[in-house]
Amino acid sequence: MRRVLTLCFLILSFQVSAQLVEGQILINGTEEPLANASVYYDGMYKGGISNENGIFRLVSADSVRVPIIISAVGYHSTSIADYKSGEFLKIYLEPKIYSLDAVVVTFDGMSREEKEAIFKKEFIGISENSHNCEILNLDDINLVYNRKRGTVEAFADDPVILHNTALGFKITYYLEQFRFSPESIYFSGNYYFEPDTSLAGKDLARVEKRRRKAYLGSRMHFIRSMYNNQLKKDGFSLLNLARKVKDNSGMVVDRENGRSIFMESRLAVIYKGKNNSITFLDKNKNFTVIDKNGFYDPGGISWSGGMASQRMGDLLPFEYEDPRNRKP
Repeated sequence: MRRVLTLCFLILSFQVSAQLVEGQILINGTEEPLANASVYYDGMYKGGISNENGIFRLVSADSVRVPIIISAVGYHSTSIADYKSGEFLKIYLEPKIYSLDAVVVTFDGMSREEKEAIFKKEFIGISENSHNCEILNLDDINLVYNRKRGTVEAFADDPVILHNTALGFKITYYLEQFRFSPESIYFSGNYYFEPDTSLAGKDLARVEKRRRKAYLGSRMHFIRSMYNNQLKKDGFSLLNLARKVKDNSGMVVDRENGRSIFMESRLAVIYKGKNNSITFLDKNKNFTVIDKNGFYDPGGISWSGGMASQRMGDLLPFEYEDPRNRKP
């Protein structure tokens, strides 16, 4: 049975301008400021944190449609899309309703080691890069097996910290939901990258080579290719109900909220660069917003097949540029 991967990353892209977005982060239901909350554009490099008064300042994006993500330990993350540079924002975070301290640990029919193996396989992946991606705080993740449903769920008050030596990043991931079943895998959350600034010379060159290999044929690569109408050039081809279509064949349309993919039915994506790997796209919405940097509305598409095997161990920040496309 084909397993379906659903990712909900709220992955966002932006171009930096000189203007600032400022605001204050408060606990919902009170006027108590929340210090040390992370403020960032999801899936990109680290932004900033709120001070002891809950105040933050962040370099704004050129487009006011780009949301800002606010995350804090013990609170649900939130995104802010309706803002303007120079406007002072008040943002309220909702505390998570569960407390891991209150969980009574009992044997649920599956050992901790077995649950950890499932979580690492489905969250990090099984690629070569994934084997060099380590969860630094695995003990902070509570894993629960439901014997009747055959599901494994994961919960964490603290962010999941990953160190990917293969691609040269540390990733801070605020996990909202993780559920594995024999038929599907779903996880959602918000995250940011921090590069390994110590890399240089031959070490950096090796990492850059692995980054490019991870990029080619990835979801990011495909979405960028769709956006720029260059599927054939980039090695992608599409099948719609077993009928080959030319490039994006009118499936990319410009709308009020930006460029979108319009899907009538299931699509098969063939990428020639990775042993003719095949990925299937199923629409959850008629229109799925996409961006030139590879962002897509995660609620609009479900992936299965080749690209669905890519997990956190192969992800790149949206600042990534293919070295062969960089301007001199």
